[in-house]
Amino acid sequence: MAQAENMMIVAMSDGLGYLQRSHLDDIANYHMEIYAQLYHQTAILVDNIYEFMEAKRQHFNKINIYQGTADKRDQLYDRLALENITMIKAEESGLELTAAGVEKGQGLLCLSQEVAIPLSQIIAVGDANNDESMLHKAGLGLAMGNANTKIKSLADVVLKDNDSDGCAQAIDDYLLADNKL
Repeated sequence: MAQAENMMIVAMSDGLGYLQRSHLDDIANYHMEIYAQLYHQTAILVDNIYEFMEAKRQHFNKINIYQGTADKRDQLYDRLALENITMIKAEESGLELTAAGVEKGQGLLCLSQEVAIPLSQIIAVGDANNDESMLHKAGLGLAMGNANTKIKSLADVVLKDNDSDGCAQAIDDYLLADNKL
């Protein structure tokens, strides 16, 4: 299906991201040019992502799919809605796919148990739909100023945006607040 509709796919396996070389060359067609430099620096480029995925079938941690438009993305979301996966709309035209139940909130719960810190004492910072479950689980949910409307509405506090040191604000105002002299 992805090949027939010329979707851009970023497939993650064993901590590495794989991307078809021609999709990176045409990244603007998928509204993902903001990530071009990141992908140039970190992705493993393959000649045919569909053949790569077929050969590595069942061994992906996450698959991101990008369409040319939000409408096409929404149609794909509807087609995949009955599959046994966790699926989140991302960016302007993307979907993030993971195994059923695999999401940031579940990861935060596992981390909380591993380090023996109750969820009530954990701060989570998010900006996009894939952060929703994490913000629900954390004791304090913070949204970046550039977060989408939904994430801002779920957060306990909205910070400054990325370009105005919102992460530093989170650290100073909430993580280190009790340690200030």
